[in-house]
Amino acid sequence: MQLRQFRLIAERFSVSAAFYKEIMGFPALWLVEEEQYALFDTGDVKLEVVGRGAMAEALGAGADAFASGRFGSALLNIETEDVDAAYVRLLRRGAEPAKEPADRRAWGVRVAYIRDPDGHLIELYRKLPKEEAAE
Repeated sequence: MQLRQFRLIAERFSVSAAFYKEIMGFPALWLVEEEQYALFDTGDVKLEVVGRGAMAEALGAGADAFASGRFGSALLNIETEDVDAAYVRLLRRGAEPAKEPADRRAWGVRVAYIRDPDGHLIELYRKLPKEEAAE
């Protein structure tokens, strides 16, 4: 497994995305306002900014899930060759489940979520082959 991205979960997506693009000067590799998602080139480990509503939807959680502190405000994004096997292995080691593995075709990935002891999210992902991802 390798850390590929660090995700900030933003209360005000547009303001946060603009800050990292315009003030910090990080080139946007992907910035889609409607999806409340941005990916910035910051070197080896990329920076993602995601709106709270978009992240709650991805988890199948209510819009107030982050307000409760249940999910923290940051997420580690870990690439793995086998999301399902990694998810099961980490649960067996004591990780707390947040969302079982599922394909997110619009994102072009298979993902699963666990929580660390403080409730911060860890996303396990692998890229889907192009023929499985949404156009």
